[in-house]
Amino acid sequence: MRRLTRCSFTSRQQDASGALTPRNLPGDYVELACRKCERRGRLSRAKLVGRYGIYIPLPDLLAEIAKCTRRGNFHDACGVYYVALKPAD
Repeated sequence: MRRLTRCSFTSRQQDASGALTPRNLPGDYVELACRKCERRGRLSRAKLVGRYGIYIPLPDLLAEIAKCTRRGNFHDACGVYYVALKPAD
């Protein structure tokens, strides 16, 4: 299992499917970055919750806000990730 940096979670902080949700993200802003195209961005967590809800699983939220042209391309997939949840090397 890979160790998470900057924050750690318990199973009670996950939704019914086992996925983390926006309420699990630290801070007032959500920072995203891409390993492939080097795009970076910071979004208000409150605005994201207002638009998508508090219970949307983080993988689903990531797909919604990334809007990458590589989305669904298994051979050259999108490299977007939550900076606060990047696994330790």
